[in-house]
Amino acid sequence: MTEEIKEFKTEHKDIKNELESDMKKLVEEINRLKIKAETNHVNETELIKKSLSALTPIPKTHQNQSSNSPLPSYAQSFSPELKLEIEYLLDIAFNKGIV
Repeated sequence: MTEEIKEFKTEHKDIKNELESDMKKLVEEINRLKIKAETNHVNETELIKKSLSALTPIPKTHQNQSSNSPLPSYAQSFSPELKLEIEYLLDIAFNKGIV
């Protein structure tokens, strides 16, 4: 049992570090585009969409995907419960927005 807890904590730290890194990149991209947007009169929603698309790698069309999951490849090995939680949070973010 304690070994599973150690694995979970390690996995959780890895996820946290990955998410923090992605968020820092997103903030940098939003700030970069915000400077451009001020001269082009782009609204905040469009700015965030452009920032996300700039940071999201374009998938290869010939690449075999084992699932239709919105999760990044590093999250495919996570437990089913954790995957569901991440997918739920992504759904909220995309459908209700981030405030």
